[in-house]
Amino acid sequence: MLKLQAKVFTCIEIETCFEVRQLSPDSIGSQTNFACSEQIYAETLLASGSKSNIRYAGQIMECSRAESKESTQQKIAYEVSVALILKASREYFDSSESLSDLSMEYSK
Repeated sequence: MLKLQAKVFTCIEIETCFEVRQLSPDSIGSQTNFACSEQIYAETLLASGSKSNIRYAGQIMECSRAESKESTQQKIAYEVSVALILKASREYFDSSESLSDLSMEYSK
């Protein structure tokens, strides 16, 4: 996990790879969830080049500060979500060959 973080998922703080978060018993899967893997999953969805994957990433991330105060669901924190989205947007922008490139659309 640390090698992946260092080489590919540089936007994720190394401390996050050691972070363990307790979820409610009615959560899907086990009660212990690793924040690093959630962020890697979201970053992968955002960088996939698939509109449906990008939309799904929005469902697992907090998309507003108000949502973080209201939500009872475990989602990726708003501040982290913003960092992941900005990184993906930069990647799409930088990889665009022209203004009409599909990557420009994803960067929005």
